[in-house]
Amino acid sequence: MSVPATEIQPLPLPDALVAELRDATAAAFPAVVADLEDLVRIPSVSAPAFDQTHVEASAAAVADLLRGVGLEPEILRVPGGAPAVVAHHDAGEGAAHVVLYAHHDVQPPGEGWSSPAFEPTRVGERLVGRGAADDKAGVMAHVGALRVLRERFGQDLPVSVTVFVEGEEEIGSPTFAPFLAAHGHRVAGDVIVVADSANWKVGTPALTTSLRGLVDLVVRVDVLDHPVHSGMFGGPVLDALTLLARLVATLHDEDGAVAVAGLTHGTAAALDYPEEMYRAEAGVLDGVVLAGRGTVQDRLWAQPAIAVIGIDAPSVEHASNTLAATASAKISLRLAPGQDPLAAQEALTQHLTDHAPFGARVIIDPGSAVARSSRRPTARPCGRPAARSRRRGAPPPSTSAWVGRSPSSPTCSSSPPRRRSSSPASRTPTLARTAPTSRSTSASWRRPCSRRSCCSPRCDADPPVRVLLTAGHLGELPGHEVAAALARGWAALAPEADLVHLPTSDGDRGLLDAVEAALGGRREVVTVPAGDGASGARQVPAVVLHSGGTAWIATADVLGRGRDATRTSARSGSSAGVGALVAAARDAGARRVVLGAGTPATLDAGTGMLRALAGRAASPFDPDQSAEGVAAVVEEARRRCTGLEIVLTAPELVAARGLRGAAAALTPVLGAQESQALDTRIAPLVRAFERLVPVRRDLLVGAAGGSDGAAGAQADAAATGGTGGGLGLAVLALGGRVLPGPALLAAETGLSRLSAERDLVVVVTERLDPVEADRGITAAVAAAAAAHGVAVLALAPHVQLERRTAASAGISATARLEVESGAGPEDVARAVDRHARAWRW
Repeated sequence: MSVPATEIQPLPLPDALVAELRDATAAAFPAVVADLEDLVRIPSVSAPAFDQTHVEASAAAVADLLRGVGLEPEILRVPGGAPAVVAHHDAGEGAAHVVLYAHHDVQPPGEGWSSPAFEPTRVGERLVGRGAADDKAGVMAHVGALRVLRERFGQDLPVSVTVFVEGEEEIGSPTFAPFLAAHGHRVAGDVIVVADSANWKVGTPALTTSLRGLVDLVVRVDVLDHPVHSGMFGGPVLDALTLLARLVATLHDEDGAVAVAGLTHGTAAALDYPEEMYRAEAGVLDGVVLAGRGTVQDRLWAQPAIAVIGIDAPSVEHASNTLAATASAKISLRLAPGQDPLAAQEALTQHLTDHAPFGARVIIDPGSAVARSSRRPTARPCGRPAARSRRRGAPPPSTSAWVGRSPSSPTCSSSPPRRRSSSPASRTPTLARTAPTSRSTSASWRRPCSRRSCCSPRCDADPPVRVLLTAGHLGELPGHEVAAALARGWAALAPEADLVHLPTSDGDRGLLDAVEAALGGRREVVTVPAGDGASGARQVPAVVLHSGGTAWIATADVLGRGRDATRTSARSGSSAGVGALVAAARDAGARRVVLGAGTPATLDAGTGMLRALAGRAASPFDPDQSAEGVAAVVEEARRRCTGLEIVLTAPELVAARGLRGAAAALTPVLGAQESQALDTRIAPLVRAFERLVPVRRDLLVGAAGGSDGAAGAQADAAATGGTGGGLGLAVLALGGRVLPGPALLAAETGLSRLSAERDLVVVVTERLDPVEADRGITAAVAAAAAAHGVAVLALAPHVQLERRTAASAGISATARLEVESGAGPEDVARAVDRHARAWRW
């Protein structure tokens, strides 16, 4: 039984049990601290420049700790991601489900330590060491609480428990989204306790109920086309640094409050947080007046905050008597709870362009961080009831506060005055923090010196350029052959270059090749019914690629492609063969199936797939008959696919009906009249499916349905249900997901992590136009590289993309790949020669 979080209430505990648990906690505490010290000794820095074997060792140690409290841990990951530990205790049907979150990775050691960073040292009543608080103390909070509860209740815990310990939080959780897509069902629950936070003050635990989000951007001010001598030209024109300073000054009013229109402002809870306490903890110098209006907690937690976190300008040491022609600043905007991040970014952009001083040219580069703020309704046991329970001697209501339960705790997560932290966390901790500052910093740790990027006169290093070559299909030439040809051509000109080549896919053509090249796998050939609707039970061979626990299937093997559509295949074709492939993958032990689809020649709204999964015999497609019996077929298919996640991916997500629907996609082949007839024909079936799409639980709000949720599910079905000739409707009805192919493949194949280790990423596609730059393979590759500040060169035989559009998509340069239609691998290898020459550093 699912229990909405807002309905979960604390159980009244007998005084005798409270005393027993407190005694058990005190007795267990020394062992918890000892295990924490062992964890701290593992230098599990997740930044790419550091040895990742330590992160693996840390995950293994956490798994051992959870195994010691009777849970069944697994170490899970997605391609390019760090190891996460997931462990379960099942209390049986009807029990509420609690998810306990922490992370086992840490920040780099940094400077200023008075003792070795990874050797835990007791200083007074505190434990000092990297990760002793953030967040290995959080790991041990969960482990310690479970030890006490196991000792008291044995195996009969009253709730189901999932422990989820992430391994890449300190680098911004770059693969968190694909991890949830792959394993989200394993970490779902009714309430989530996040042990990655701080106490309100020593001896008082904190429950976080609202979070500030984050957006950033870079603003550049141009005033001259080149620097000029200040003695000859200074006076009539102001230099770019002065104008940048004047522009930045407009972001706040005279009181220091944010002066950008369109940003959300709120009011925080009335807690006792005096200004003196803030000054001491932040290290504010004497005489500095605090900025803004409202209480300290309002300004910290419920109002936006803007900071300049970086400036590109000549250094004082290298300053000359010239007027700077251009200057840039990186602006960070923290959002009040409830603020839409994209709207906030637009408001900040509008303010900066509207306030351009003296007519200077202001150019905005949107930042990489867009983290939505969130607010959690404050209900019991939060707020004052929690404080009262603490005062009357009950155990802290949050396991995240368990380790720091008293002023004498050496691992108390509250901090002494003049706290210094290398993590950009605020007093109100975030549930899912993105850290662009951490990412950019890790890039500077990672990237070796070269004459192109190093300004030190003492550095003579000039390592070979590191290039990632990616490619999709080029005409009829498969992506893996294109990528290999690019590597041969580039190496012929620059043999010293460090090259990695990788095919990619838009979710249709080249899907299996791209996955196999990145992840490996085993191909299985399965004979299934053809989907063309021809008379007779024609069988065709199709391939299932097994990689890890995921089975990858290219539906075109069964359903054909739109150019092969006929009136017979479109009207009478069946997706039963796809269902047979999914069933074969399920029977082979797959926990997840990804279906790659383009524009198929078959349009049956996935009813054939559902019938095959439900174990029913194939039958001619009849939309009226299917609409009547679809609910029963879906129910049986769901039952047989319990525990199996199904994902449908395609180059374009297609609506169920209409001008951009599944039937309309076949208009170039079948004509407008026949396509319109098909669209009308499947209307009853589409309506039947839309009613069956399950509503997903919103874990932030704790609700699982209602009119808004049902309307949202129907909207999803209408907007994406036509993908794969209507397979989207069937997949959504089974509780699966429909996702854009280029972005999914980029995440699954670890493009972001591969890009982080390169100096240049090259992507080759058939056509480079605004659509490709917005949501195609090029867009996905550029997004992966942009997260690490890596240059992107986009090549295509047909380039129809303006420079400004390319730049806004994160593409550093575009060029025509001079190959003709029908070109072979050697033609591609020769064509890349001049581009390799131009980018030979």
